[in-house]
Amino acid sequence: MNRKFILVICALLFLIPRNVVAIPAEGTVFPEKDQWIGGLQLNNIQRRDFNKVPGGGSTVQYFVRASYGLTECFSLDGKLGLGDIIFDRENASRLEYQTGFAGGYGFRYLISDDPDGFTSVFGFQHISIHPMDVLLNGSKYEAVWDEWQGTLLFGHVLGASRVYAGPQYTTTQLKYKVDGNKQRLKVEDFWGAVLGADIELPQDFYLNLEVRFPAEQGFNIGINRRF
Repeated sequence: MNRKFILVICALLFLIPRNVVAIPAEGTVFPEKDQWIGGLQLNNIQRRDFNKVPGGGSTVQYFVRASYGLTECFSLDGKLGLGDIIFDRENASRLEYQTGFAGGYGFRYLISDDPDGFTSVFGFQHISIHPMDVLLNGSKYEAVWDEWQGTLLFGHVLGASRVYAGPQYTTTQLKYKVDGNKQRLKVEDFWGAVLGADIELPQDFYLNLEVRFPAEQGFNIGINRRF
């Protein structure tokens, strides 16, 4: 696939969404062309503040994820799993939406790669969480947590691992209904940072660890294998 064509796709997909959020950046390990990487992932967002109401949201997600090497430098990412939402409203009842469907997709583009030195990666990811409804004080509460993200990661080889860091542009939407009446909340903070590591393990396995701040307090951990 033509390199310029891939760059155009990356730019268009990054510009289309209006809402971008802090979620796993998926690290710096790429599948080879026509090859797969699969694994399990835990993502935890401990606090996200919203701009219309006092209070914040949190979520825990469990995913089965996969990446496919469309070319040597372009990876398609997808995931399916479960997630919950907690909306801790100040001066109001705490809403705990029990675990329901969660899924996501995205891509990563390998800008540069020196196997013994520096690596740079541009990424775009989206996750959507659809937990179970909540009945509280005779009212029915429904919610959807939508997350989008753009990142630019810079990695460096350190022993059997690669550590990485970079900026992310991030926002979250919490869309919910109270007895059918729609509400939409957006976050207050948009810029954050990512720190992470890809740690090589035997038998083509590797461990991905990541923390994200200060727009949110979040982390993720995943175990993956090349196929």
